[in-house]
Amino acid sequence: MFVIFIALLFGLVEARVSAAQPKPEKATVHIGYASQSGAFAQLWIAAQKGYFNSEGLNAEILFTRTVTGVQAMISGELDFVATGCPELFRAKRSGFDLRVIADFAPVNVYLIASRKEITDPKQLKGKSIGVNQLLDTSHVSARFALRHAGVDPDSVNFIQVGSTPERFAALRAGTIDGAVQAALFKPVLAKQGLNSLISLYDMKIPYCSGGFAASAATLRKYPRLVEATMRAVVRGHAFLGKGPEDQSKAIMARYMRLPVTDPRLAASYGFFAKDAYFGTPKITAESARTTLDMMSETDPSWKKERTESFIDASIMSRLETAGFIDAVNKEFRSK
Repeated sequence: MFVIFIALLFGLVEARVSAAQPKPEKATVHIGYASQSGAFAQLWIAAQKGYFNSEGLNAEILFTRTVTGVQAMISGELDFVATGCPELFRAKRSGFDLRVIADFAPVNVYLIASRKEITDPKQLKGKSIGVNQLLDTSHVSARFALRHAGVDPDSVNFIQVGSTPERFAALRAGTIDGAVQAALFKPVLAKQGLNSLISLYDMKIPYCSGGFAASAATLRKYPRLVEATMRAVVRGHAFLGKGPEDQSKAIMARYMRLPVTDPRLAASYGFFAKDAYFGTPKITAESARTTLDMMSETDPSWKKERTESFIDASIMSRLETAGFIDAVNKEFRSK
């Protein structure tokens, strides 16, 4: 009876808090995300658990990949897009006024994997490395990792292969010599006889891997929509890290189009809900600064950019100051 009472109490508190919020300026929010690897599972969970509905919103969560998602936001088809920050920062400097308002993974989550006969980073000289697209977060990360390992990034050939699954398939088939992979796939790589040569994730380098952005126009025109969206996303994020594992996996399976028992899904959940889980999806000046510095690998002018031009931490700060984030985290810890 006590457990039932507590559950009902939290339900009443949630209903009262949601009801107390001003109605969003429009009823539907459109959100694009770049990867089906589980990096943005908090968006899927927020949609499936009804957290957007609780905030007075209908949510359309769309797999857009990176470039298409940014372009869709520029054209006004999306209100938000979730992807790596280099792509967002480049769009900003190209003239589209956007801001990164949250970060689901504030460390670099990538590694460079290779075929089994390549056991040393220096063996990659003259070889091909698969990335998603040139100048995107996978390419930026690869160049930084190679430089850190003492390999001139210009001594390798970067090949645009596509997203994580396509790069994995190409590496396993032997059509490329190395590939940028999310660190979550390290056990899967090992089972396939592939090597994890350089892991930026193991270095825990501050970085904006899971940026969540909106246009400056959206932030000005729809402030209630933005806050309602972030409240739902924060709840989805808390559920991912603290909610029932079976429910999160079932939702991830639907969006990743994999059986719940698939080892790739298990690896993705274990990584994003456990190993690389951060309690509050805040964007910080430190992670933005490091990302800009990494981008200077191909263009030194990025070092001169001011971080405050690219991020807006005020929305998350307001939710934190109001006690909302602590309340949500306490709620899920009690379940």
